[in-house]
Amino acid sequence: MEFIDKNGDNFIIKISQKERMMINNALNEICNGMRVPDFEERIGFPREVVRDLLAKIYPRAPNRIKIIDSNEDDIIINLFEEEVLMITSALNETCKGLDVREFHTRTGAYLEEMQSLLTQFQKLLKNAGLK
Repeated sequence: MEFIDKNGDNFIIKISQKERMMINNALNEICNGMRVPDFEERIGFPREVVRDLLAKIYPRAPNRIKIIDSNEDDIIINLFEEEVLMITSALNETCKGLDVREFHTRTGAYLEEMQSLLTQFQKLLKNAGLK
């Protein structure tokens, strides 16, 4: 993930197709796969709002997320602050909540890859003064 720009409450970032898949799968896990007690308190948003973001991120629905530019490997997207916060929470809960033995099977990524993406999103939020 690469930070491009921030305009008001919008982030412009570049992510790889693999990172997009990891984001999608983390959102899917917290919404539909794993049990997240006190969902709204832990994630910071109601499940329905996170499901709306999941529908936008899903790789087979490229026109639903605001894609600024893309190629085979990377896409540049525009995300609202709230969406960045939801993604960060989803990555965090998925990294902490899934058993390492089934992590790759359920997410398509290795735990270390998703933790690395989580760290990048946490730094993005910290640099923006949000966490």
